[in-house]
Amino acid sequence: MEVSNKGVWIWDKFAKHYSGFITRTLADAYAELYRQIKLDVEGVDSVLEVATGPGLIAFEISDLVNHIDAVDLSAQMIEVAKEVQRQKGMQNINFACCDAYNLPFADGKFDRVIASNLLHLLKEPNIALMEMKRVLKDDGKIILPTFCHGENFKSRFISFFMSFSGFKAENKWSVAEYEQHFSAQGFRVIKLKVIKSKIPLAYLVLEKNS
Repeated sequence: MEVSNKGVWIWDKFAKHYSGFITRTLADAYAELYRQIKLDVEGVDSVLEVATGPGLIAFEISDLVNHIDAVDLSAQMIEVAKEVQRQKGMQNINFACCDAYNLPFADGKFDRVIASNLLHLLKEPNIALMEMKRVLKDDGKIILPTFCHGENFKSRFISFFMSFSGFKAENKWSVAEYEQHFSAQGFRVIKLKVIKSKIPLAYLVLEKNS
């Protein structure tokens, strides 16, 4: 997860519990999320995962790609990921702490960029999006699964109460609004699937407009 320096404390505090939380509360949704991501990254050379958290997605896809750079603003999340990496012995993932608004990578470096459940947390999602576009190869794809807090009454209700725990959605898109947002930013939406969850999870894949 990644938000801003002001909000990073919540993710530092939650770092050691994040994986267990996903397993207990979102197992089915994440199983489908992993399946979709694997279909979209298999066989590529270079992947960047922004807001990797404790590395759940990076570990799931590591045997399908050549190299992964996985970054997060939370230093504690990265420490948890590195410890799991040591236990698993996976050598093709480089975990690092950095800001989604200022990615420390060259232009056109990656075949795929993944940012799962990030953009709804950011006050300036388009800045992060343009950074992802910058580091993406011209024929690459950006994979952006995001919980759509504004999809229906139930999702808005859950989102409201989550905000009291520090998990505040800055952008409460519906699925349709989420898709339209990227078309307006000069991307082509090539895939959209809605994964069933308490808050619907929109699985979106983008290409640069030529």
